[in-house]
Amino acid sequence: MGIKMKKASFNGKEVDLTNVEESMKGNLKCIECGIDVTYTKPYKRRCGEKEIDITGYFRIANKEHSLGCKYNTLGEIKRIVEGMPDKDLVSEIENNKFLVRLNLISDKIEEQKEIINKTYLNDGTDNELKTKKIYEAGKRITVYLSTMKKIIKLRDEVDNNSDLSSNLQLEFYNKKSKVMKWLDGIIFIMNTEMKTTLENTLRHTNI
Repeated sequence: MGIKMKKASFNGKEVDLTNVEESMKGNLKCIECGIDVTYTKPYKRRCGEKEIDITGYFRIANKEHSLGCKYNTLGEIKRIVEGMPDKDLVSEIENNKFLVRLNLISDKIEEQKEIINKTYLNDGTDNELKTKKIYEAGKRITVYLSTMKKIIKLRDEVDNNSDLSSNLQLEFYNKKSKVMKWLDGIIFIMNTEMKTTLENTLRHTNI
């Protein structure tokens, strides 16, 4: 399992994508954990009707990165989960297998809408309580979307998408639980109000 790398070590010296040479293959190491890595040249990949350019990168040669290495996919998933102040969004359902509950994001967005709705604001609820509820809902949304940003970023960084999908499932609850395929899950996120909320969050915060 591995995350694409922009740097590697060659005979004890750091090399990057600008100065790596074909002759270095076989002697490249991970700069973090020291395992053998190799270099993949830039290439084009078909994405629907379009061709996109994929930049070159370093990746594992045969042996996986150590779990503590920042280029180990499972290790990075665990670091994302461990760094969450709210454990409701992502939970470990089996050993090294995690579940992302996408409905919690959409539920909180709807809850915030209801809180700031005119009817709710004029129902006699104490103004201080209203303000607190609006703040708490917004804070929870920010935490959830911060985590989703890290997960989507990780998806773009892994060498093989199966590394991520085999350890991280996406679930959306709508009358009954549904475990979604990764592609379906990303499309779901980008086709709902989560897209706008995510974009606004990323634009106005440093998460």
